[in-house]
Amino acid sequence: GTAEALPQKLSREGRADFAWGDAGTAESTPTSEKPESKLFYTPDGRWWAVLGVGGSGLHLHELVDHTWQARVALPGSAPWYRADALFHARSRTLFVAARDDRPTPGPTGGVALYRMRYRGEGAWTTPRGPSVIPGSAPETVTIARDGKRRLWTTWEGGGNVRVQATRPGRLSFSDVRPPARGLTEDDISAITAFGSRRSGKIGVLWSDQATGRFRFAWRRDGERRGRWHVTP
Repeated sequence: GTAEALPQKLSREGRADFAWGDAGTAESTPTSEKPESKLFYTPDGRWWAVLGVGGSGLHLHELVDHTWQARVALPGSAPWYRADALFHARSRTLFVAARDDRPTPGPTGGVALYRMRYRGEGAWTTPRGPSVIPGSAPETVTIARDGKRRLWTTWEGGGNVRVQATRPGRLSFSDVRPPARGLTEDDISAITAFGSRRSGKIGVLWSDQATGRFRFAWRRDGERRGRWHVTP
C-alpha cells in the first residue's frame, strides 16, 4: 500500500498580521536573517517572538488569538536590528542577541545582549542590558547556553568560524579557539546546545562554500574551552 504524506484536504488557519516599514528598506525585513531565531514558548504554553516594529526597534511580542501583541521594548534597539532569541526554560530566562544591521555606511553598533526573566502569566522583568558581544559587523549571530551556565555565540569573521563564550553565569564574552578557518565572507555559522543534563554538548554548524559542504564541530561541557571534535 501507500502512505499519505499530507492530509487530502488542507485547512488555512494562519492570519495576516501587522505591517511595518516600507518595502525594500532594512526596516521591512526584521526576521530575514538566516539561522537567527525569533520564536519560542514559555512553560505555560504561551508563544512569543522578538520582532521589529517600524520606527521603534525590537519588541518582545506575545501571540494572542492569532495576533502578535507587543509587550516589552528592548531599550536602545532600532528597526534595522536583527535578533536571535534563546529562552532557558529551567531558569525562565530569555537572552536576546540583537545585531546592528543598519544599511547606512560607517561602523555599526555591533551586537547587544539583553536578558530578562519570565515571571509567569505573561509578565516579564525589566530587560537588563544591553551588554556587548564583541564583534565587527557580523552577517549573522546566534547564541546558546550549555549545562555549565555559560553562554556561547558564533559568527563568521575574517575567514574564520568565530566562537566566544562567557564564564558560568556571566555575560562577558571572550574568544574560544575556532573549529575552522579559511572561509569566505559569505559563509555563516550557527550554534546550539544539545545532549542531556549530565552529558551536555555545544555544537557549531557552518557553511564551507570553497568545498560546497556544511561542516559540524562539537564539544562536551566539561572539556577545555578550545577542544573541538570536527565531523568528517
